[in-house]
Amino acid sequence: QNYTGLRKIASSLFGEVYTCTHIPTNTIRCMKIYNKEKLISNNQNTFKEEIELVRQLDHPNIFKIYEFFQDDKNFYLISEFLEGGELFEFIESKTFNEKTVCVIMEQVFSAILYLHNNSIVHRDIKPENIMLTKKDDIYNIKLIDFGTSKNFMRNDKMSVPIGTCYYMAPEMLQRQYDERIDI
Repeated sequence: QNYTGLRKIASSLFGEVYTCTHIPTNTIRCMKIYNKEKLISNNQNTFKEEIELVRQLDHPNIFKIYEFFQDDKNFYLISEFLEGGELFEFIESKTFNEKTVCVIMEQVFSAILYLHNNSIVHRDIKPENIMLTKKDDIYNIKLIDFGTSKNFMRNDKMSVPIGTCYYMAPEMLQRQYDERIDI
């Protein structure tokens, strides 16, 4: 038992989200509990692949998964607690200058470069998938949600249109794209 003080902060279609304290480090972390029955077996495999993909990543602008385990009923995912909310909410609630945009985009591009250098394409870059570590802290953002990500080979074209329609690159709709669609 490495965690204490579970406090529910959200619910979703597949499970519940809690904050908890990691006892050895005394840090607040996020615990997502996913009900296995609600994830049909195909989605369970996709879910596990996403977790394994993210666990291998180590970049300051990509959210960190600390632990992943399961029992008969649930999957348990322990990750960073990103209390600042979505970049989308920040954009909607603030007016800001070009310097602020540059600070944000430099971090986003750094995360994307790291992914591409590790042969991973995200395929769903959008403000809702970029989180602020703390409220209004644009200097520590994190890229999240790797459910549409995949490993790729240089010069290979992908053809499956996947991601959020409003943010898709035109090349994706033409079913002939590569990792540059993240940009």
